[in-house]
Amino acid sequence: MESNKSLPNFFIVGEPRSGTTSLYHYLRQHPEIFMSEIKEPNYFCTDLHRETLEFFKNERELLVRFPYHDYLRYISLFQNATGYKVIGEASVIYLYSRVAAKNIYEFNPESKILAVFREPVNFLYSLHHVFLRELHENIKDFKKALEIEPFRKQGKYIPKYVLFPSMLYYSEWPKYAEQLSRYYKYFDESQIKVVIFDDLKSNPERVYHEILQFLNVNNSNFRPNFEIHNPNSTYRTTLLRKVLFEVSKTRIRDIMPHKFRKFVWNEIIVPLNKLNTKPVSRKPLPEEFRLKLMKRFKPEVKKLSDLIGRDLETQWGYENV
Repeated sequence: MESNKSLPNFFIVGEPRSGTTSLYHYLRQHPEIFMSEIKEPNYFCTDLHRETLEFFKNERELLVRFPYHDYLRYISLFQNATGYKVIGEASVIYLYSRVAAKNIYEFNPESKILAVFREPVNFLYSLHHVFLRELHENIKDFKKALEIEPFRKQGKYIPKYVLFPSMLYYSEWPKYAEQLSRYYKYFDESQIKVVIFDDLKSNPERVYHEILQFLNVNNSNFRPNFEIHNPNSTYRTTLLRKVLFEVSKTRIRDIMPHKFRKFVWNEIIVPLNKLNTKPVSRKPLPEEFRLKLMKRFKPEVKKLSDLIGRDLETQWGYENV
């Protein structure tokens, strides 16, 4: 690891749509914990950087999707972290990446890892929704999006605004045990904390204090604001979302001073996105289709149960599927 003491030593590695945004905000309120202002720098998933570059064949497209893939840009996120006991970031595609665990280990073998898992069917349904919202996905019907996966693995029907094509391989996301095993390969069990989304949802304060204990920071008197972050939502108009994305691809951002770029993001882009966002509730999945998916992913649930020593089959209702 670099000798600089203001570099990260804590990583929330996934999964998306599993309460990681809320945890990021809860943890960054603690006086001993520094979390990068940009929640998902996505620096260590170099396999996904390569995939993006190979698909789009354009450095500009890579920079837009992974603006912190460059080392100097990445470490700039932690320039104000001196003096904090825990320095972290939350890139929730690090579990999905096949190389992030190895890259993080080589960067800092003493890192602590936090992984959050959610019942697979609810997870995928929510993931599809957020991919639609962010324009990474263009097939509105969840069932059709799953069915078209074999064609997407052939490079077909990939939307213009996807981050990396394999993010739409939905069946790959719930391979929880395989993903987590990559971290156990490099890190000691004492360096890895696994959280189940249900626990976080039902008792965020208890889970929060368990994480503080895991991170070895003061766990007695501090209580954050347990507001829920990143709830289900959609854009009022996709046009504005597309415009903001296209603007980010121009070279205007490159000639802006860093402080001005930060001002534009915090004072213009973020407020515009908030104004353009509205809450939404998803229709429940048809029960027959839900059961079909549960049967499909039951082996993955059992593998994760065996790996972490917890009966998730019963907790998630898979025992009689």
